[in-house]
Amino acid sequence: MLAIVVAAVAYLDMRAGAETGGGIAFYTVLSSVAVTLIARAFVWSAIVAGTHGVQVRSPLQTRRLSWAKVRDFRAEDRVVIVLADGREVRCWAVQRANIAGLLKRRSCVDDVVADLTRLHNEHMADSP
Repeated sequence: MLAIVVAAVAYLDMRAGAETGGGIAFYTVLSSVAVTLIARAFVWSAIVAGTHGVQVRSPLQTRRLSWAKVRDFRAEDRVVIVLADGREVRCWAVQRANIAGLLKRRSCVDDVVADLTRLHNEHMADSP
């Protein structure tokens, strides 16, 4: 999908460059970078829980947190991971829909926090 978007942008850039006499490569590269960053923001972002802990992927960084470093999970406008030292990690990947917040209804954020809390409790109970 990303390749199709980049190809379409390159084609439109080529057409615009041919009409105006501008440089094709600069705008193609600029458009490709923008599309890649946007795709990374919406496709790459995730919260992955495993046996060793939680991996939080955001557009600019990936954080790996062991279960021992995590104190709690909260459902706010997004998933918030409270670390053992009191710091917070706000997760880009799962956010509450505006309508759910306005109507005070349960959302995907609540479900993800419930699952992460259950996994955290299971793994902490198994650890020595």
